[in-house]
Amino acid sequence: MPMKVKTILSAFSLIISCSLYAQKQGQALIDSMLRELPMSKKDTGKVMLLNLIGRNYVGINPDEAFRYCNEALLLANQLKWTKGKALAYYNLGVANSGISNYPESQADYSTSLALYKTINDTKGVADNYNGFAILNIYQGNFPAAISYLDTCIRIRAAIGDKKGEADCSNNLGSIYQYRGNLPMALYCYNASLQIFIQLNDKERTGAAYNNIGTVYRLQGNYLQALEYHLKALKVDAILKKTSNLITDNGNIANIYLEQKNYAEALKYNHAAIELAQKINDTASVAILSNNIGDVYYQQNNYPLALNDYSTALKMGTEIGNNNVVANAYSKIGQVYANQNKFPEALQSYDKGLIMFREIGDSIRIANTYSNMAVVYFAQKRFPKAEKYYTLALQISRQLGEISVQRSTHEGFSNLYAATGRPDKALYHYKQYIVLKDSSENIDNVRKITQLQNKFDFDLKSDSIKLDTEKRFAIADEKNKTKIRTGLVGGVSFILLLLGGFYFYRKREHDQNKLQQMQLKQDALKARLDTHFVNASLEIINVFIENGDKEAASNYLLKFSRLIRHVLDNSFETNVTLKTDIEFLNDYFQLVKLQYVENHIHYELTIDEAIDPGNTLVPPMIFQVLVENALRHAFNDGQGGTLQVKVKKQGDILQCSVEDNGIGRKAARSLQNGERTSHGTGIAEKLMKVWRPNSQSKFTIEDLTDTEGKPAGTRATFTFPFTTY
Repeated sequence: MPMKVKTILSAFSLIISCSLYAQKQGQALIDSMLRELPMSKKDTGKVMLLNLIGRNYVGINPDEAFRYCNEALLLANQLKWTKGKALAYYNLGVANSGISNYPESQADYSTSLALYKTINDTKGVADNYNGFAILNIYQGNFPAAISYLDTCIRIRAAIGDKKGEADCSNNLGSIYQYRGNLPMALYCYNASLQIFIQLNDKERTGAAYNNIGTVYRLQGNYLQALEYHLKALKVDAILKKTSNLITDNGNIANIYLEQKNYAEALKYNHAAIELAQKINDTASVAILSNNIGDVYYQQNNYPLALNDYSTALKMGTEIGNNNVVANAYSKIGQVYANQNKFPEALQSYDKGLIMFREIGDSIRIANTYSNMAVVYFAQKRFPKAEKYYTLALQISRQLGEISVQRSTHEGFSNLYAATGRPDKALYHYKQYIVLKDSSENIDNVRKITQLQNKFDFDLKSDSIKLDTEKRFAIADEKNKTKIRTGLVGGVSFILLLLGGFYFYRKREHDQNKLQQMQLKQDALKARLDTHFVNASLEIINVFIENGDKEAASNYLLKFSRLIRHVLDNSFETNVTLKTDIEFLNDYFQLVKLQYVENHIHYELTIDEAIDPGNTLVPPMIFQVLVENALRHAFNDGQGGTLQVKVKKQGDILQCSVEDNGIGRKAARSLQNGERTSHGTGIAEKLMKVWRPNSQSKFTIEDLTDTEGKPAGTRATFTFPFTTY
């Protein structure tokens, strides 16, 4: 099975945030200005025209952008026109930022700022502060970006520049979006949207719609996300802004990718690529190639993913877009790592790391360090793994980036457990659990929200299609005879009834899916008994205090593997029988140390006709029953045996756990507030979630000896036999 490498960023990819306004107007506008250029006199007007041409080439043809901006700068110097020079340097800063050449961009903005200050051009000063903010956003230095934006907003408010204020508010939204504070991002985007509407600035209004749609997508609210992206699409279609339509299609593709609707994601990404090719927008084609690679990557189709990432790499290199190139190297590294091609993965990560350093993208630097550490650990090159985990943790702590911190603490825990340092392993494991718990709860809620919103999204989309077809039929039949109208009306009525029945069944189906997701969450909360988790950590502490590092290390390794299995597989529909038995073995080995005085034994029997590596079962199916038996089948100090049996009877698989304990009746008489049985309830929930099938059932049998006395209990899951 390929090793999954964690990544924290799906990048800003084609969410080419119009809040950062690249001002791409398209080749048609450029051509009209180029026709005017030969007729222009060598005066300030020509400087402005050259600046406009250069600025509009940004994102389309960087070389041409630099050419015309430098011509503007040369002519402005000849005319000794300070404002023209300041504008040329500002546009050069934008152009360098567009190809991720951030040091040069910083220098250009600084020169422009100084020139604007000499002529007291307040708006020009504010523009450069906004440019500095964007640079720091790209490089992950958010405190500095916020500081620049605050200064920019104060200046623009003082001069009554409402449009400029809205631009800065939009950029603040980008920061909050980047850092995961989606409510604040939504607040900033909505604030800027209201100003753009008041100013009747349709292009920026469309940009704000897109940004708001993106936030809703990230929140899992697909219906509203689609609504706002369609609003943007409508605005951009009226304005005939091809470059913005590229963004619109890319954003809709992202909605479908989040929903794992890969066919639609590919459809809209390819539509965006066709638009980009029409206007020779190579940068967008390269970004979209990375995005298409992501679709195949999520499907584990690594050859196709690698092909698209390689295309993005080639195109990004040709146009000098370091950001595209660095991302492509990073994604290629992930593909190789998941294929266990570790030398190739490290080579790609190294190349990406060099470029991320040149760009100054601190977040992706930290993420790359973490990914490289994972590869070194897989190669058992532990000192190297420790070095890169340390670097990743240092940077992610400075940035306050939780995702990298979480994965790095998990990596440290595994590393130190494997190298016999249980005290450090335990420390990092506790840090990982703290970070994991907070994000896991959010993710679980988000998954349920996404499912409900997906249901609403699908229902609304189908309703719109049916309503549109109905309206078209009515309009088309207005001039027909009454008889034909009646006939069509009758057919339409029947279709409407069928449509209503379809929507009813679809709603019922999707509500069942939502209920299943909620049951999964309930089951996840009850997976491992809190007492077991606390006792396990206490045992690790005892080993450490007694100086038994080997025992502590072994115990912690099993415990971390156990917890990771719970977190990784609780939302999976199936795992192999082999995987689930390995999980049960780890669980029982840990349990034995907590029940030393009971001398509990565990026996496993699997029919020879069953291939454990190819047979599919619900995840952690045995552990629930074993845990329940351990808690209720045996009195304190009483030994016993647990028999786990897996049998195949025709097309049915039976999974049972049998104990020789005191029996259910005696167990109930001994129960008190601290020994409430809940394993049966969990088992019933699991069967509803994992196998909602008439052939699936959960049963409990009371066993007796030859004299009719209680001799234990047998709990059995029965469901259809399935394989890969």
